Amino acid sequence: MKTFFPFILLCLFTHSAFAYNLVKVDGKLFRWCDGFPTLNIDTKTFPDGSSMQASLVDAIEEWNQNPTEFQFGVDFNATGAFDNEDEVVELMMVKATDKGLSGAPAIALWFSFDECLADSDLLFSQGVNWTTSIQTKDLNEYTVGGGRSFQATAMHELGHVVGMHHENEVFSIMGVDWKHLSTNGDSARAFVGGDGKEGARKLYDFASEGSDAELSNWTISNYKFLGKYTKQPEYGDATRTEVFNSLTGAILDSVVYDPVTLLSSAGDATKTQVPFYKVYPGQVVDAEFTFSSAAYTHKTTVDVIGVFSKNNQITSQDEKLMSTDLYCSLSGCVNTFPLEMTVPFTAKPNTVAFLGAIVNPQGSEQEILEYTKNDNATYVPVEIQAPPVAVVFSVQQPVLGSVQKLDHLDSLTVIKDQLNDVQAEIKLDPKAGDGPWHVDWIYYDAKEQDFVHTYNYWPVDEPMIFSLKNLMPQNGEKNLISLRLHNETQSFGAGFSLAGVAFPSASKKPSLALLLTQTPSDGALKSLETNSKQAKVAFTLKANVGGLVTDAAGFKESCQVEFVVSQFNNPKQIVLKQLSAKAALGMPVSVAFEQWLDLGLYTWKARTVCEKSQSAYVQFSGANLHVSQPLDTRSSTLNRAPKLRIKETATHPVKQEVQSNFDLFFCQFTNQKSRMMGRCD
Repeated sequence: MKTFFPFILLCLFTHSAFAYNLVKVDGKLFRWCDGFPTLNIDTKTFPDGSSMQASLVDAIEEWNQNPTEFQFGVDFNATGAFDNEDEVVELMMVKATDKGLSGAPAIALWFSFDECLADSDLLFSQGVNWTTSIQTKDLNEYTVGGGRSFQATAMHELGHVVGMHHENEVFSIMGVDWKHLSTNGDSARAFVGGDGKEGARKLYDFASEGSDAELSNWTISNYKFLGKYTKQPEYGDATRTEVFNSLTGAILDSVVYDPVTLLSSAGDATKTQVPFYKVYPGQVVDAEFTFSSAAYTHKTTVDVIGVFSKNNQITSQDEKLMSTDLYCSLSGCVNTFPLEMTVPFTAKPNTVAFLGAIVNPQGSEQEILEYTKNDNATYVPVEIQAPPVAVVFSVQQPVLGSVQKLDHLDSLTVIKDQLNDVQAEIKLDPKAGDGPWHVDWIYYDAKEQDFVHTYNYWPVDEPMIFSLKNLMPQNGEKNLISLRLHNETQSFGAGFSLAGVAFPSASKKPSLALLLTQTPSDGALKSLETNSKQAKVAFTLKANVGGLVTDAAGFKESCQVEFVVSQFNNPKQIVLKQLSAKAALGMPVSVAFEQWLDLGLYTWKARTVCEKSQSAYVQFSGANLHVSQPLDTRSSTLNRAPKLRIKETATHPVKQEVQSNFDLFFCQFTNQKSRMMGRCD
């Protein structure tokens, strides 16, 4: 027999130290007292086999994975109507004009005796552009015109059924729900999170030992708490996490991209605008992430790793940048904090990339058992900038007796166990800022160890030369030789890779390689004839014959270099082929061409051809030949040189976030004949 009594105070909120928001009635928590509710899903408006029904069931399952005894039951009935006083919890879609909605996208209706919930019905508007997809291309947070996540809103409304109120002090599903997402790759999943599940723990007892609820769940998001939602301050708002300069704490400059196509969306109102932060290779940055936990036990510690990825699908196979421990002293935690990472020196300028984080990674030392790991990784996007410094590396190879010049990101193969001396000539761009500058030589060997030699207080107004001696790569190991420059406000770097190969035995052919020393340029051209379809061009291709010098017996071969020029779109269509004169290994060779060529783009490759062996072709895809007419083509015999230039690749600028806006509504309560009636959107 239920007892009824009147109360004057209609609704109070109580904030724990955690910040979840619960409802109190006459000082008592508003909760289910006599067992837990069975949700009756209306199969008329949520038909069997439909994506809407499946998405609703997924939202229910997400709430059921909480560290308490509380569990929703589920039943399916073709009710088609609801009664807020029949003590049957009904979930259904209704017309947007239904008076129960009062214009809201969805509402939870409550009915209680004393402080105990007796009934709660959920109504969802048929007038909302819902989507059940978790693909970013379908969601309003990632695509202009995308739908509102039905799963996220369902989780929010189910939170009211549990006994939760709106939250406006932390990142929570009980705030603006359509931003409460964990994004990785092309998927963005809604989740209940630590705030909601810790609120459930406050209302209901911990689950018994050995139950499914004993499993923990850690979630990571690239969204964070922003403040109170301006349209309805009862709700907490969220925004995307950011990237900061570790030295100054300032937010990095950014450009805007469409997060789905990864193309610039600057000035395009039809595209979503998400900031991609400008970073340099070798720069030390702080990338923000929001971590959320819901655990059966207190004091949970897990591992976190930071990674660098060329795409937005973050995995443990990406390049590892850092690792740390994450500690939560409660059964549930929500915190946003930065991870310090150094952008790899190998990051290619004028490309987009992603700084990622993984919580509780598979196989980690402190790995804990979770009921899902679909939401354990996310990213913040960056755009790699060319560092404001010019660096030319020189490698002295003792066996060759020659010096090889390399630019940033070049690679060189040398004989293993042979000492090599490296020199770098550095000239700063004035935009790098004032000194004094510190310069670190960093040598990463194949075992990821680094040896640092530091030069301090380099003045900014003169070029400097730094040396690193006696490097000895091992067979098959790729080593990164890099310089990091830093002052009080900025950091960046440049580097190249050095690999060791085995010295050949007497029975093996020498392995030969090519090093490009000069690419074609406008200055190498002569003034030649052109017509409407062709141009007569003259240019010189140069290379060094490099690599292994002798076999074990000390026999030295003389070699030639075969240069091949072919059509860019049809590499098999060879238009020029020529052998250089013979040269000793380590010596430069060149071939001059003078030829009529069709207007268009060409590519070139080369290989060494020796007395006893020949190497594979080396394709120089970064130095394409573009044959075009001069600007003035009024005469077919103009004495002007066609252009022969390096092909430039397009770059992608980046963008600012546009927030999606939906009307939200307050919870309202009325006291009717000693019973409380409530609705919460």
